[in-house]
This record gives sequence, structure tokens and C-alpha cells, in this order.
Amino acid sequence: MLDSEVSGAVNVGTGTATAIADVATRLGHLLGRPELVKLDARAARPGEPQCLVADVGRLRDEVGFVAKIALDEGLRATSASLSSAPADRRNA
Repeated sequence: MLDSEVSGAVNVGTGTATAIADVATRLGHLLGRPELVKLDARAARPGEPQCLVADVGRLRDEVGFVAKIALDEGLRATSASLSSAPADRRNA
């Protein structure tokens, strides 16, 4: 986006809904510690949306970016990168 002429707000995402609970569960399994993920459902507050999905229209149409890495692949790559980082970078 830095190399584009686009200005203003641009949502960055895939345009696909993914629950935070799903991401947390996947990370727990990926890191071999699923028992550390504790999920507790709570009632939605009045007016709270059931789901938020990024509108990636500007990202796709004006910037020309379309996500190509699947969630699980990205989580694996991020985990591997953090695992191989020096301790001072991991704790920053």
C-alpha cells in the first residue's frame, strides 16, 4: 500500500469471517498446548454485531492486493518465525 496512490482508510483482511475462538483454538493446537485455550461464551451486548468481516473492496480494487496465504499457513509461519527469533525479540 505504501507504493500505491491510495489515500484514506483501507481495510486489511481476507473478507472472510473467522471467529477469534477459532484462531485461539488453532493456535493452541499448532503450539501443542490446546489445554491452555479456555473459551467462555458470554452473552452479546445490546447492539453488538454477531460478526465483523472486513470490506476488502478498496484493498482489492484500488491497491490490487488479494490475500494469498490461508489462515492456518499464516499461523504456522508466524509461529515458526517467533520460535526462531532471539528471546529479546519474542518478549518485546
